[in-house]
Amino acid sequence: MAWLEEYLVRRKLGQRGIDGLGAREVEALLILEHELAGASGDPSAGDGTTGLTQRRRNV
Repeated sequence: MAWLEEYLVRRKLGQRGIDGLGAREVEALLILEHELAGASGDPSAGDGTTGLTQRRRNV
């Protein structure tokens, strides 16, 4: 539940980076982002081009 709340706050504030997060937190946020994108019918869901996933590759 805490990761869900953190994800929603970070999304609301536009914080998309992974700096300062642990591996478990990053994984949880990526899963939440993927599921949300899939539920909204986003055609890029699962292809690694959204939000945290893209930022993660750039770091």
